[in-house]
Amino acid sequence: MTKALLENFSHLASINKETLFGPRSGIVTAAACQLIGNAITLTEIELKEQSSVPSWRKIIDHGLRYRLVNVQEAAADAYATISKREDLSDDITKWVLRPNSFPLPHV
Repeated sequence: MTKALLENFSHLASINKETLFGPRSGIVTAAACQLIGNAITLTEIELKEQSSVPSWRKIIDHGLRYRLVNVQEAAADAYATISKREDLSDDITKWVLRPNSFPLPHV
């Protein structure tokens, strides 16, 4: 992993929350999810809220809930990458127990 990629990952923390989580944030959210999937390290995952980007999990969750399929796919790809490094059983259980928290995309 390149130093530039890690630096870009840490810059996610400085992006305005409205830009990441607003109603028209699809492009930025998808890009953020792709960056997270490509740049997050096991150390960042294990640090959780102490990570250089404490909201990385919230960004991916937002992407999974987003109304556009391409944003959902970017978020799912990020989770798939992370699941290779960390057990995500608790997250999956949460989604199964609360299936309506992740609405189906409008096709």
